[in-house]
Amino acid sequence: MTSKTALNLALEALNLAAESGGELDREIFVVAEQKLKAMVRAVIELGEKMDSDERAPEGDDYNQLVSILEIN
Repeated sequence: MTSKTALNLALEALNLAAESGGELDREIFVVAEQKLKAMVRAVIELGEKMDSDERAPEGDDYNQLVSILEIN
């Protein structure tokens, strides 16, 4: 069973909306789900890269994270 984090709940809700929503709204739910999954993968990959490099996050890592999350 997947943990019920905010991101997992959002992905689950988007998937449900894409499967059972109206045809007019389906595309936006599908695109939102795909983008959120890609964002989660990118954040995980950033963390794995820092782990493999055995280093703590630095300023550029935070900037990259903000860019991935599209909050700038």
